[in-house]
Amino acid sequence: MRSAFSLRSARSHTVAAAACVAWLATVSFPSVVDGQSVERRWVGAWGTAPISLPPAPPSSGAQPANPLFPAPPEVGNRTNRQVVRASVGGSQVRVALTNRFGTKPLRIGAAHVATRSAGPVVVEKSGGALMFRGKPTVTIEPASVVLSDPVALDVKAFADLAIDIYLPDEGWGATSPTTYHASALATGYLSAKGNHVGAAKMPVEATFQQWLFLSHVDVSSATAPGTLVAFGDSITD
Repeated sequence: MRSAFSLRSARSHTVAAAACVAWLATVSFPSVVDGQSVERRWVGAWGTAPISLPPAPPSSGAQPANPLFPAPPEVGNRTNRQVVRASVGGSQVRVALTNRFGTKPLRIGAAHVATRSAGPVVVEKSGGALMFRGKPTVTIEPASVVLSDPVALDVKAFADLAIDIYLPDEGWGATSPTTYHASALATGYLSAKGNHVGAAKMPVEATFQQWLFLSHVDVSSATAPGTLVAFGDSITD
């Protein structure tokens, strides 16, 4: 039987970081602008503090209701589009996906990042498919995080990015804990069945208020020296 969440336990899980926490990567690389070499580096532009959502009891097939942290909808064989706000501008993006609390491998059938236009709509032909060591699919082992290859994308500071993830396996959340952020205070969008990553106007069947399987987003920047990180409890979040 799934143990109930409480406000106290939620605060203890989120004590490490607020929803906009980001990491400052140490990798830097040169590029050329107007004939001059410009040093670029990977800078954390967005991040979150994930917790564990235990699988639903086998008899019910559904998560118990919790007014503080309602369970996300069934995401198997659907595309979820999640919106995050990049605090740093740059010319490339890479996305970290997480199966930190999972007990079974998590298959990612496809993923995509683009600039959000409004609601569930993205700017057409912005961004591109997320690749993982050159491959469009990846399996994330339990307690693991994977980082995508860089994607060329002109990111403005405080722009909304739409991250699409297609999970091909139905019923995954009933057999393994879901790694998620329980209270994103941001609307995510769930498609009709199938792979709809990158569609400018994704067919939406449901919305949700969590961040699923997202860890952090990095942006390559020639100007940002780093990222401020806010530490605190759920009030900070």
